Amino acid sequence: MREGVTVFQNGEWAWSKSTTIRDLVKGAGTGDAYTTYTFLDGSTVTMHRKGKIEATPQGDPSAATWTGDIVNGTGRFQGIKGTVTFSTKIFPPETGESGGKTLSEGTLVYTLPGK
Repeated sequence: MREGVTVFQNGEWAWSKSTTIRDLVKGAGTGDAYTTYTFLDGSTVTMHRKGKIEATPQGDPSAATWTGDIVNGTGRFQGIKGTVTFSTKIFPPETGESGGKTLSEGTLVYTLPGK
């Protein structure tokens, strides 16, 4: 489980909460994740993504690439449909952390129903 803040290209931001299952051998493998963004007005966007995780020669996860679909929206995002792609840098865990912090950059391509 990871939580953080996501800043979008238009300057808007949302709280993000992700649940990820990783299947790793020596730090590399696959991941399957659901992420929900909650915006300041209470609207949400949820996506499902799958990815490939790379590792350092020492066996620490170091990067990931993700693709997926937007699966749900609420509030002003009700009826949203679309796809997502992300690349993620994974930093080594600090003392007491179960996993390192991440920094991601991605693209959401979406449509909203007409009003």
